[in-house]
Amino acid sequence: MLRFLYRAALHVHPPYFRKRFADEMLAIFDEAQSPLAQAELLADAVVSLVRQWTVRPRFWEESVLGSDPVGSRAECRVVDDGVRLGASKIS
Repeated sequence: MLRFLYRAALHVHPPYFRKRFADEMLAIFDEAQSPLAQAELLADAVVSLVRQWTVRPRFWEESVLGSDPVGSRAECRVVDDGVRLGASKIS
C-alpha cells in the first residue's frame, strides 16, 4: 500500500522533475528496509511535491537538463577528468 501511495506522489510531481528523479526515488523506496523507512520516504515525497509546485517553477514546463539560471542554453565541453574547457552561447 505504501508503494502505491509513493508512486502516486511521484506521478503528480511536475513532468520534468519526474523524468529526472522518479526512477531513482522509486529505487530508493524499494530498498527501504522497514515500513517506517518507507513511510518517512513517502512523507518526504509529499514535502517534495509541495516544494516542486510552489518553489521551483523551472520544473513545470522546460527541461532542467538544458537550462541555465538566466534561461538561455549554453554548450560546454568537458574532458574526462571533469575540467571545463569552455562555454559558448547557442540559440
